[in-house]
Amino acid sequence: MIRLIKGPVQSILKTFNYRVVYSPRHQITGINFVDDLKLLVRNERPVCFDVGANEGQTIELFRGIFENPRIYAFEPSSQAFRKLLSQGHGPQVSLHNFALGQRNGEEEFINYENSCLSSFLPLDANKDNPFRALKVKNKEAVDVRTIDWFARENQITKIDLLKIDTQGYDLQVLKGAGDSFQNGLIDNVFIELNFVKLYEDQSGPNQITDFLAERNIHLVDYYEKVRQNHRLAWCTALYSKH
Repeated sequence: MIRLIKGPVQSILKTFNYRVVYSPRHQITGINFVDDLKLLVRNERPVCFDVGANEGQTIELFRGIFENPRIYAFEPSSQAFRKLLSQGHGPQVSLHNFALGQRNGEEEFINYENSCLSSFLPLDANKDNPFRALKVKNKEAVDVRTIDWFARENQITKIDLLKIDTQGYDLQVLKGAGDSFQNGLIDNVFIELNFVKLYEDQSGPNQITDFLAERNIHLVDYYEKVRQNHRLAWCTALYSKH
């Protein structure tokens, strides 16, 4: 009966540029990162790091995926952080107005007109970068801390999910978690990868994958893929030690 139904349904969907894909339950499929995260993060009260929280988009995502997450959110931009504070996320969300990076210190942060693209790195001027003409709104000096420092200061012994979206600065964030990886604190990493050069001196996908693989954190799959001229331009990627 299923075969009899499947053929006509696929034909109808094909006319609207959709298709049916088999997605077995209780298995990692690489189709939907929400489903895969639910299988990988088994803790009922997972500790989640939201590095590059912007205006709180990922906080709401985590709350929708997990029943009772403990979220530590980090956002260096003073303007974006004010919006985070105004949203009243509650006691299970800990907000921090500084960046996470390779070492403790202070760096200049570039706020662009689109806050989702703000970064420590200047936008690259190459023709393949669709954001190359975006204007700088302002620059500000921000504090930078490491994941290792923060984990020690807050007596955090497990990070179930480390999300990083720092616009090309991602490898520096990972390097600041060297002790945390070595001590087995971090189980899963959800991170943005840029295959097109969007920022000067941005982290490369192979650099990130190799860095994590050396610490026994391996690629699960790519999600939210964006293409330019038939090539993968950027996406999010999920890595896990499970």
